[in-house]
This record gives sequence, structure tokens and C-alpha cells, in this order.
Amino acid sequence: MFHLQAFKSAGASIIIVIGLDQDAKRFEIAKKLGADYIVNASREDVVTRVKELTDGLGCDIVVEAANHPSTVGQAIDLASAYGRVMLFGLYPEATISPLTLMRSGLSVMGDVAVTPAWYQRAIRWVQYKKVLVEPMITRTFRLEQAKEAFEAFHEGHGVKVLFEM
Repeated sequence: MFHLQAFKSAGASIIIVIGLDQDAKRFEIAKKLGADYIVNASREDVVTRVKELTDGLGCDIVVEAANHPSTVGQAIDLASAYGRVMLFGLYPEATISPLTLMRSGLSVMGDVAVTPAWYQRAIRWVQYKKVLVEPMITRTFRLEQAKEAFEAFHEGHGVKVLFEM
């Protein structure tokens, strides 16, 4: 949701959010925050739908944050020629085709390539209300409720949770 708002604030023309059936709450918030299209991977082929929405071109920038290795190849398939793919998911291995990368001229980077200046910029965007954090927080927990908070998150009952100290 942070990326969605950052791209919208930077002037992106079309924002497409992809998820699964269990992401219904995320979809709802994404629409409120300005997503132009929601693609439910549980109900339709993501690559086909995104290509339809982009007149066959694909996306200039793809942010993969699903935390599943199967989405890495999919992110690459969603990117336009000479597009950028940013990987934020945490997984030890994923399978990609180097030939696809070479032929399409993609730039692929992970979150470890992010500089401290980018974090400072992100904090300023929150400070100046270019990116709103409040709509993403769906539940608040006390620190001693950490187990319950993680269970709620894994069951899809929340988008972001806030711990009160």
C-alpha cells in the first residue's frame, strides 16, 4: 500500500494491485488509496489481465512484495520491455529465466539495493502526508498480544497492524 501511494504521488498513470481471495481487505483499502485496477490471482490469469489493461505492453515498474518465490517469475512476466522489477519478498530461492531478462532489457533490483536516502524520503512522504499510513492500519494490539496479531495477519484479517507500547 505504501508503494501504491508513492507511485500515485509521483504521477504514475495506472496502478494495478494484484492479490488473492484472502486479500479482500487489502483490495478494499487499495481502491480507497487510488488503485486503478484490482487483479485477483485466485480468479483470473494475472499476466493475461495485466497485458489487457496495459494494451499488451506490461508494466513499466513492477513491485513484488508477495513473499512467495512463485511471484518472482510472474513479476518479470508482468514487466514491459526495459521495465523495472523491484523484489521485496523474503524467500531463499526463486526460479527465473536469464534469457527473459536479457531479451527484454529488464532492470531487477532487491530491497538491499535501496539506499538510506530512500528511507529518509519515505519518512518525509509520510511526514508531509504524500503517503497516508492510517488507512493501512486495520488493527491495533498491545505488545503482549503479539501472537494474536500474527495469527490475524496470516489469516488475512488485517493489512497492517500497530503495536501499542
